[in-house]
Amino acid sequence: MTASLSGVVALLEEGQRDGELRDFDPLMMARIIRRTLDAEGARVAHGAPVDAVIDELIATFSRATRSAP
Repeated sequence: MTASLSGVVALLEEGQRDGELRDFDPLMMARIIRRTLDAEGARVAHGAPVDAVIDELIATFSRATRSAP
């Protein structure tokens, strides 16, 4: 596992311990996040509106990871 992935895994595990994030595989989620950022970064580099991409990524991963209210 790369250093950048291990940092994200650690953040996700901390969020799970604190009850802010639901139960999921932190390594799998970290890999999904990394691949998504790579793909969307390429889209932005080719003209996609950066603010819209950021807003959608935040909304998507918030729904995918947050604990139920």
